[in-house]
Amino acid sequence: MATIGSSIGRFGRNGTTKRTNRVERDVSVRSGRENGSGKRDRTTRRVAGYVLPVTLLWLGLLQAPVRGVEVEKDPKEWKELLTPEQYHVLIERGTERAGSSPLDKNYEPGTYSCAACQHPLFGSDMKFDSGTGWPSFYDTLPGAVDLTVQPLYLIGDFGAREVRCRRCGSHLGHVFTDGPKPTGKRYCMNGVALNFTSSAST
Repeated sequence: MATIGSSIGRFGRNGTTKRTNRVERDVSVRSGRENGSGKRDRTTRRVAGYVLPVTLLWLGLLQAPVRGVEVEKDPKEWKELLTPEQYHVLIERGTERAGSSPLDKNYEPGTYSCAACQHPLFGSDMKFDSGTGWPSFYDTLPGAVDLTVQPLYLIGDFGAREVRCRRCGSHLGHVFTDGPKPTGKRYCMNGVALNFTSSAST
């Protein structure tokens, strides 16, 4: 009887051990699957965390294409006419560094025109010191510019618009609704996009 009991005991223990091993293997397999799924989820979140802000920024910077202007040139022609800095701002729609333009502090009587096509844009009597580091005006000459929506600039100022030369479509800067009277507008222009002609020289 002792032998039989011992055998039964051993059988019971061996059976329990086998079942325990199977349970441990099942748990290990499930854990591996869950870990793999977790890694995929983390990777997906990391990719989304990168792609989403970039996509939103791209959408925010979208600008309407230039069409139907009087002066049309291809990029190669513009590169031959403009300096690299002018090309970056006027054609590639970049922004110059604040305080880099001598026109910011110029208050001599005269006219400001588009550096790409010489179209008159602003009179010196429309200029004011905005303290931003960019030449600023509260109004434009009649029929001088076109305004287009650039979504990123609507943040904080729903009335903000991109400013383009009406004659050639070149990017000049942006207009905001925090300017002085009588218009309440602040045409914040890139100095490199402008040419200045003094009244004394005309």
